Amino acid sequence: MKIAITGSTGFLGSYLVRELKNKNTDFIVLDKEKHDLFDVDSLQSFVENADIICHLAGVAKKSPEVLLRTNTLGTINLLKAIKKFNKRAYCKFIFASSRHVYPMRNVYAYSKKIAEEFIELQSSEGIKGIVLRFSNVYGPNCKPFLNSIIATLVFQTGSGQVLTINGDGNQKRDYVFVADAVHALVDAIKYIPRKNYEVFDICAGKLTSLNEIIAVLERIRGKKIGVAYNDKKENENWDLPLNNNAEKAFGWTPKVSLEEGLGLTMASNEK
Repeated sequence: MKIAITGSTGFLGSYLVRELKNKNTDFIVLDKEKHDLFDVDSLQSFVENADIICHLAGVAKKSPEVLLRTNTLGTINLLKAIKKFNKRAYCKFIFASSRHVYPMRNVYAYSKKIAEEFIELQSSEGIKGIVLRFSNVYGPNCKPFLNSIIATLVFQTGSGQVLTINGDGNQKRDYVFVADAVHALVDAIKYIPRKNYEVFDICAGKLTSLNEIIAVLERIRGKKIGVAYNDKKENENWDLPLNNNAEKAFGWTPKVSLEEGLGLTMASNEK
């Protein structure tokens, strides 16, 4: 079984690479010196012998043009390369999407949803598409002000800063610790597809408000954290519905509680 990974140096990708190395699993990563997601022919050596492709490359907080080019067009080109060059009977294509596609309130969500739809369109006996819609993934090495609100809160707390919260702090989201997210990827790699195209929600199954997260951080630190609320409104709940259909399909369930995950994230940030 040969696995090819895009986005191997990103937050989630770097954890997956480490996990596969620990399991002595054979894999290759996209080499930016040779492979270009915007040049289909350059991807031949990356895709031609791959049984499984984990497409984790993507961007979040960029201009609309960059979001659509990277998240959507990059995915389309990778699928074109598989169709053109892959020599396997079929190639399993695992796509790291986002649960932000449910509210569809920004270009990031659209860029992921359009990519999903193209995967569905291209899925056939030759390509088995598996979409993993991750909730908000957090953990050690998560970049503040980029990857996760939890990373930002932990960084500011560790720096002694006053936390700035938009609205009243009661807006809720679902959060998944990075180790659990990686285990979902590993389980998806092992999974034998039942259909040509399948979508799974990778979520903890519990909505948690920012105020609740701050309260947990205060318990971990053993002292109050300064918080400033402003009048900027945010949508209350971004991650409904909460449906862990991955458990039924390939046995994945989250193991790390929010309190444990926040403790591990904060401990790493303080090193």
